[in-house]
Amino acid sequence: MAPSGDPSQALSFGEAVDAYSAARPEYPREALDWLLPPSAKTVVEVGAGTGKFTRLLVDSGFLTVAIEPDPVMLGRLHELLPGIDARPGSAEQIPLPDASVDALVAAQAWHWVDPEAGLAEAARVVRPGGTLGLVWNIRDSSVDWVAALTAIIGESAAEAGFEQAARTAAPFSDLERAEFRWSMLVTRESLKTLAASRSSFIAAGAEERARVLAAIDSLVDTHPDLAGRAEFELPYVTHCFRARVSDPPLDYAHALSPIRGAWWRGALAMVIFIVGYLVISAVLGAGMFAIELARGEISFEQLESGIIPFTPVVMLINNISLALCIPLAIVLQRRLFGVRAGSLASVTGRFRWRWMARLALIIVPVWVAYVGLSVLVEPAGEIQWDAGVFIMLAIVIVTTPLQSAGEEFGARGLILRSAASWFRNPTLAFIIAVVISSSIFSLAHLAADGWLIAYYFVFGASAALAARFTGGLEAPVLVHATNNVLLFIPAVLYGQLEEGLDRSEGTGGPFMLFPMAMCLAAAAISYWWGKRNGIETRAPSPVPPRLRRVGSTS
Repeated sequence: MAPSGDPSQALSFGEAVDAYSAARPEYPREALDWLLPPSAKTVVEVGAGTGKFTRLLVDSGFLTVAIEPDPVMLGRLHELLPGIDARPGSAEQIPLPDASVDALVAAQAWHWVDPEAGLAEAARVVRPGGTLGLVWNIRDSSVDWVAALTAIIGESAAEAGFEQAARTAAPFSDLERAEFRWSMLVTRESLKTLAASRSSFIAAGAEERARVLAAIDSLVDTHPDLAGRAEFELPYVTHCFRARVSDPPLDYAHALSPIRGAWWRGALAMVIFIVGYLVISAVLGAGMFAIELARGEISFEQLESGIIPFTPVVMLINNISLALCIPLAIVLQRRLFGVRAGSLASVTGRFRWRWMARLALIIVPVWVAYVGLSVLVEPAGEIQWDAGVFIMLAIVIVTTPLQSAGEEFGARGLILRSAASWFRNPTLAFIIAVVISSSIFSLAHLAADGWLIAYYFVFGASAALAARFTGGLEAPVLVHATNNVLLFIPAVLYGQLEEGLDRSEGTGGPFMLFPMAMCLAAAAISYWWGKRNGIETRAPSPVPPRLRRVGSTS
């Protein structure tokens, strides 16, 4: 695709720099306010000319770099705006490093640009999530005398080609358009100066220039809207186009990395989450103990000893406390990172129930075989059938999946992603985040046995791998829930629930290597089955532009 204007004429304006500087229109402030978001701080303007739009950028507080290919125009720009960072260059060759600005703008200039090269260069220097802004001041030829003026001086490359020039391509998206109508006070002489600033006039011979100037005199003398007037309003329409630099896709764990203030946000999220869970557990636990003391299921002596029987009410309250980690994690992510609730579930912004159901077709049978083999290897005695067993089974089946989901939304959701947001390198971020989240997950189980501590760490790391490989929490939640439900059911039936939950020193051993291997196998299965099913694992960051840090490479 070629520029809509002749690039050779783009370098002719220096021959009429005085006319250009004096007669070319300014730009309305409303156009700039619409063009650039409040989050933009650093802006590069290409084709800055003598600084008509540059002055507006500087006066509005933007840290501005002006790029101009014409040395004469660049010199005038330095004269008019002393101290401005103005450099030689072009839209196709911008002398700035990669991802160094929040926005690139071109005012009355993009029609001279080779669109393919210009867009590629803009995509290089503008940070992901940044803005491409294109502006043209076009005379309002719906007014009769303005149409007559255009017939005299000719239609410029901008007027003829700005619509085509405004078309954008990847990696720019969400192209929007706005128009702002305004007018400037002109005279006979300023109209002539305006004509003299145009590339067609500059390139014309003396005879053609004289004809144009004489025709302007005739228009001013004879047109009923102008005759006899020393000054008159020249109406303009400022056409603005803006597009956003599309974000490169990020994996689930690294999705929050563009956030500004990642260190304090991530640390605060973890602290509030842990404290919040402890408060929830304490409040619900107090109610639980009151109920069980009243029912005679727990004695004061047991409370004092710290050895609490695992009654159905204890199981229910424990699971509810952990299930409440789901809304707690969602609210903290929303408040501290500004992202929607669904992004905590997956990169698609929602919990993918169909994907989890397809994965369950493999995970559940594998876990049934695993647990069944464990029961056969170590027979647990006779099955118990009574009302208490049925109640406990109902609680396990109904609430344990919610308990498992709560742990995943907290550990593999909020904590993993908060820690990963601290680092820009996705691999380094994931490794450190896995160590942090899995350590917290392991410590939270209060195991005193080294083998059990290692098991919980491997469980957490495997779940984190599954989340990253599949782009969400569906696989970790499924594996966690399936594991817990299928382990709890035989423990309840054989009356060994409290024994199964014993995490004191000596309860683990080398036999724990098999459950660890199963966790890693579950992550591998999730990865393989996700690829087979075309599961989306990466997406642009959900962090809104207003909260993104400077230099973000999301």
